[in-house]
Amino acid sequence: MQVIVLKVRYQKNLDDLAQTIQRGRTLHGSDGGWRMPVTAQPGDLAIWYAASPDQEYVAYGWTAGLPSKREPTRQPYGPVAGVRPLPGGPIPRAEVAAKPHGFQETNVGQLAVTMPEEIDGAFLRALSFGKRFVEVRGPSPEYTSGQVRRMQ
Repeated sequence: MQVIVLKVRYQKNLDDLAQTIQRGRTLHGSDGGWRMPVTAQPGDLAIWYAASPDQEYVAYGWTAGLPSKREPTRQPYGPVAGVRPLPGGPIPRAEVAAKPHGFQETNVGQLAVTMPEEIDGAFLRALSFGKRFVEVRGPSPEYTSGQVRRMQ
């Protein structure tokens, strides 16, 4: 399982994220999903980073399908299920970056980036995820597959 950081910019996208958290999943169809790395796989852990104005990590969920390229930009978008706020609430990027093996000390440059495997555990701990969650990288496969089924 990969850990993917999804960057949110602009008020409209922050509003979309708030609705996604409230719904617990992204929308379906041609306008659904969220910008993803093309390598995203079902069951990957997605972490949302609100770039402006707050520069903080705010939510997480699990990818629920393969990304597909959307016209006219041809950028990959994929569905996410089980979306909820981070367990400890929003966490400033500077606080996460200051921890050992911090991620993106100066900024989060891309709209969707895969976390390097050698630091993803430290990153998740910096986001207040518990030891068991970090060890298994999320909920049980049964929970994740249930979330995916609910989206279909």
